Amino acid sequence: ELEPTKRVRQTVVEVPSGPQDLHTIITRLESLKLPSCVLLHPTLGELMSSTRMDDTHLGQALKAYSVPTIDLTTFYAQLPNPSDLYLPTDDIHLNSLGQSLLAEALTECRKLATIPVVEH
Repeated sequence: ELEPTKRVRQTVVEVPSGPQDLHTIITRLESLKLPSCVLLHPTLGELMSSTRMDDTHLGQALKAYSVPTIDLTTFYAQLPNPSDLYLPTDDIHLNSLGQSLLAEALTECRKLATIPVVEH
């Protein structure tokens, strides 16, 4: 016989998914005067296809708000075999080597961070 399941309190978090959501986030950062910088992290497939993340819709939108971005493909391209940066189980999560490069990028991003500019 199965045990009754316990009720678990769940919180629904809406994840931004479009231009209006990005505008809302950037406007909030600007109003709080929070210096910001965004790391654009490619999947292994995007990295192997030479897709530049800052050329994507998100990268272009962030430029329009004067938010500095770091396209992590430049950090990941330091290795002869970029697949060495990812866990073998999927193409998005980094292993310890990938995370060490990510730490370098985070340090650089912190230096570049500025308060976003939203046209009112």
